[in-house]
Amino acid sequence: MKFDVDYFENRKYSSREVLIKLHALEALKWVSTQLDISFLDGKGKKVLDVGCAYGYVTSLLKKLMYETYGLDVSAYALKLAVENKPKDAEFIVSDIQRSLPFMENTFDLVICFDVLEHLLYPEKALKNMYAVCKDVLLCTTPHGVMDRIVKKLIRDYDETHINTKTPREWMRIIKKELSPPPEILKIECYYDIPLQVSNKVLFYKSLRFPKMGLGIRILIKKRVKNF
Repeated sequence: MKFDVDYFENRKYSSREVLIKLHALEALKWVSTQLDISFLDGKGKKVLDVGCAYGYVTSLLKKLMYETYGLDVSAYALKLAVENKPKDAEFIVSDIQRSLPFMENTFDLVICFDVLEHLLYPEKALKNMYAVCKDVLLCTTPHGVMDRIVKKLIRDYDETHINTKTPREWMRIIKKELSPPPEILKIECYYDIPLQVSNKVLFYKSLRFPKMGLGIRILIKKRVKNF
């Protein structure tokens, strides 16, 4: 599967910059609330943005003072990210389903927003991200049932979503694949509600839904090893 110029232009990706950043902010606020630690302050912390594409969230993370690395399988997307490179951010072309060019326990935070659904082997991606993470892994992904129903109705369905799952399925995969077991594992459904006129976003709110939200947030806090 190629994520080249045709994919990004067909998805009108560049017009979604503001929505992508707001989506990331809502996820960071959510994990901050869950762990009672501010992830909106990245000073002294290192973050890996998996599936960074044009680097929109990478740029946001830099503004939040993180030491930031962006990773994507698309050389085309990263070329554009580098052209608009936020100061001191690093970008790497790599497939998250393969071994990563980082040591274990490198990053305080690993984020993976709307990527898992595109992968043939999301369980391998989770294991690789968990390995290089030393504290928190945060993912978002469409709900396996709701994504197909709602997005097809509004004609915004992405045919590259080959591996959408339900919260229960993600819970089973994570418990089976990740070792040592996470200290904290939380999975929650949500629905982002934007109010947009042309390319201007007037309102954006993320609402929690117990079972059937359009999206799923996954919080994995790694257990600290006691030596």
